[in-house]
Amino acid sequence: MKNRLLCVFFLSLALLQFAAAKVQIGKNREFLLEGKPFIPLLVWVQPPKMISYWKDLGVNTLVWSGDPTAKDFLDGLGEQGMHGILEYKDKTSDLKGHPALLFWLAGSPDHGRENIIPPEQWKERCDKIKKEDPDNKTFAYFANFGFLQGIEKFDRSNYAKYSENTDILGFSFYPITTWGRPEWIPRTAESVDLIKGYSNNSKPIVAFVEATSILPNISREKLKELGHPDGAKDFEFTNMVWQALVHGAGAIGYFTVSWGPWRWDSSTAEIKKAMKTNNELITKLTPVLCAAEVAGKVEKKEQNGGQVDIMVKEFEGKSYIFAVNMKNNGEKVRFAVSGLKKNTKITANENRELSSEEGYFEDTFAGYGVNIYTIQDSK
Repeated sequence: MKNRLLCVFFLSLALLQFAAAKVQIGKNREFLLEGKPFIPLLVWVQPPKMISYWKDLGVNTLVWSGDPTAKDFLDGLGEQGMHGILEYKDKTSDLKGHPALLFWLAGSPDHGRENIIPPEQWKERCDKIKKEDPDNKTFAYFANFGFLQGIEKFDRSNYAKYSENTDILGFSFYPITTWGRPEWIPRTAESVDLIKGYSNNSKPIVAFVEATSILPNISREKLKELGHPDGAKDFEFTNMVWQALVHGAGAIGYFTVSWGPWRWDSSTAEIKKAMKTNNELITKLTPVLCAAEVAGKVEKKEQNGGQVDIMVKEFEGKSYIFAVNMKNNGEKVRFAVSGLKKNTKITANENRELSSEEGYFEDTFAGYGVNIYTIQDSK
């Protein structure tokens, strides 16, 4: 009995230390947790039994699956120093003060042809949540039926109205396992840009990328025909993650489940390895990624006619260039950097040293490759 009471006591202390974890939105649309930059790395609809599994892969947040209870789910996350997202309902609203709750899922206003929520009803829903829990944020998950592809009788201007009444905006886009269109991988960036436009670039964005190996939309036979028998390949997955970040997403979500048979994680070993590597790197670079973007310092020129998108940040005396090849072809790029001196130390992907010329440096990209450059202050 004494040992049990001690366990409860120490668990309570741990949760109290974690209790200040209310999310705020910073001036760069970044997430702040306890006042510090934070990038949610989350997995869609998971039960408590998967908490340790995902923590080992560098995930810090899970969306509740509805099984078994929301309190068990949040308690389990709190014990692991992780966070949870719950849909706001009568059976979950009493958990608004739980220390592991990150923010509320208000719902998916555009999910399917029969379940579209009119903007006025969406406003009522979000207003109700904010009235009952003014200390937490609301999250709208756009299921992608309308905002990118367009569906019959759907007014795209609704997205601006949804955005007005929601604190955090999210979307899912799975080009291979949902649409059977591997060539649409670059539309991940388009998705982020569209939502930025709907919100006048004023809200943080959660980008969900495909990590599952199969969904009901596209058969395994069709995936094999496409050269993607298990969904996205590891380098394509990594590309979509960094596409989203470079275009302004403030959080990354992973969709891993599959049907028939149901699996909480149907990702391949290669995707899991890439997920862990990316999560560790994003976590390490969180202060950099959450800093203000620097405009005009770097100009890039693709040498082979491709497209490499970039994002530039400065942090603690270093410049960072995040560069994503938007094509599945090799590319060579010249980066013209304001004030760059000859022989300045440049590190690519933390494992390659590059030499600079006066005012520029050059590097190559694999198809859908991602390169991250760190430039030491010349001073």
